Amino acid sequence: MKKRPKLPQQVLEFFRATGAEGGKERAKRLSPQQRSDIAKKAVKAREAKKTAKARLAKARQKSSS
Repeated sequence: MKKRPKLPQQVLEFFRATGAEGGKERAKRLSPQQRSDIAKKAVKAREAKKTAKARLAKARQKSSS
C-alpha cells in the first residue's frame, strides 16, 4: 500500500474546513429519502466490515491452533 505524502499543516486545515462545508452543502441538496438511503447503505457497509473482521479473526484463531 502506498503511503500518502506529508502535507503542510495549512493545507490539511484548509481541506478539513472545506470538506466540512461541502458535506453540509450536499446534505442541503439531498432529499430526506436520499439521506436515509445513504445512511442505510453506510450501516450495511459497517456491518459487512464487522462481519469480515470477525471471520478473519476466527480463521486466524483456527490456523494458530
